[in-house]
Amino acid sequence: MKKIFSKIIFALLLIPMIFFASACGDGDETVQENVEYNVNVQSSDFYNVSNRTTKATAGLSAFVVINPKFDAVIIENVMCNGQECTLDDSIANRYNFTMPNEDANVTVQIGFVDNTQDNFLSWSNDNNYTFKITTDSEEEYYDPQYDSGSRFEAEVSSTPASSGGYFTSHNESVFSLDQNVVPNSALSVNVLTAPLSNFAVGFEVIIDRSQVFVGTTQIVLLVENQHRFNDASLLVCTVNID
Repeated sequence: MKKIFSKIIFALLLIPMIFFASACGDGDETVQENVEYNVNVQSSDFYNVSNRTTKATAGLSAFVVINPKFDAVIIENVMCNGQECTLDDSIANRYNFTMPNEDANVTVQIGFVDNTQDNFLSWSNDNNYTFKITTDSEEEYYDPQYDSGSRFEAEVSSTPASSGGYFTSHNESVFSLDQNVVPNSALSVNVLTAPLSNFAVGFEVIIDRSQVFVGTTQIVLLVENQHRFNDASLLVCTVNID
């Protein structure tokens, strides 16, 4: 009788242990209820995050609104933790996703389209966009700063905001979308000024032809107007190297 009673007591003690082990097992696959996770969005100089879900529990619908800052910028895809978000059918530039069982890290892949004008800048009509790699005979004396055949120009075609017609405060940068054709180290920008003044009237993109390779790439020129916060021009062109 005592043996039977002992077995019953042992069985009763074993039940909560089994329940506890079951509750602890497979923790990675269990969605924790009422736990809110953060939505983190990658920032950029080329788009704004105008609205988004900031926190949500797993399984709920979430969204982010990505607005390109320039007409030449396109949103190629938006990803949440490696999964592609869905572009909303009714709300412009809104991307929807289901909140994961962890913080949501949203990344944005952008592209560029060629343009001729943006805000206060325009590509010059006289530009040539095809360049030749330097020859062996040129290498001894070649200097891209004195090479008139290695550049193209963006003109200040309208008065930048808040400059009062005197465009003296600006910041410029240039980069290539294919480093295997034109590496960024081969690019520089020269400011063109009005006679006897420091007023910017244009910006020359200079390509060091001793550093380039045969192929085609897009060149992106960004000029920021420092007379007024958040005012800028973005020009894009396709360059051929042969």
